[in-house]
Amino acid sequence: MARPAPAEPPVRPIYYMRSIDQGRTFSERVAIDPGNQNAAQPPQLVADPKSKALYMTWNSHAEQKNQGAGPKGDLDIFFLSSADSGRSWGQKLVLNDDKGSGANQYLPGVAVAPDGRVDVAWYDYRSSQLGPDNGLQDVYYASSGDGGRSFGPNLRITDRSIDRSIGVWDNNIGSNHNMSLASTGKSIYFAWQDSRNRDPLAQPEDIYMAKLNLDGPVAASEPGGDSKVVWALAGAGGAASLMGLALFAAGALSRSRRPSGGKSAVPA
Repeated sequence: MARPAPAEPPVRPIYYMRSIDQGRTFSERVAIDPGNQNAAQPPQLVADPKSKALYMTWNSHAEQKNQGAGPKGDLDIFFLSSADSGRSWGQKLVLNDDKGSGANQYLPGVAVAPDGRVDVAWYDYRSSQLGPDNGLQDVYYASSGDGGRSFGPNLRITDRSIDRSIGVWDNNIGSNHNMSLASTGKSIYFAWQDSRNRDPLAQPEDIYMAKLNLDGPVAASEPGGDSKVVWALAGAGGAASLMGLALFAAGALSRSRRPSGGKSAVPA
């Protein structure tokens, strides 16, 4: 007797529920995205405290069943926004602008600045020559100045690539977390797992941080501007934490970046 074919993994839609009584009761759940079979990490959701806007970001394949390879099968950074507290949602966007590279993007974080600017950062393999999910990884960032309707060009935040053959990112432990970031009117702070102090025997991994100084606008609606990225090591034991973003910049290296003109993100 023939053995039955293995069951396909389920497609996991993204649902949204809201509460208007401090969490005592919630609305009926509503599917706001059809989802995908590859849903290892839940979406990241943030609210703008000065408006009714909500912003959601996650990584996933473009197709529900992960079909295709290369440009079709790679993981992208997706984004949804709502201007009315989740009653309705806008068009889904792809934030990474390396279309066709076949590289994977992972674990985005999102923050809202006091002026309403939306900042998103993620781990990105586009610089690696070892395939879509191996080798060298960087932190990339994109920003929106129009409530998440469009985003400016991607900006590399890391000053050197992260070697993912070292450390605990995916070496039998899988200790990986979404990008941490916090936004002010003139700066964005990032924190991430980094293995640059490589030692194949000890397998060290540290928390590094960067501060992006915005001397001019970087969003798609206001192209141009001059930005400076400042890096620092957040030493083990507490100058900065991955989740808390208590960051410092003592002894940091800085350099200037001038982003190109803004452009809209690619609709999914």
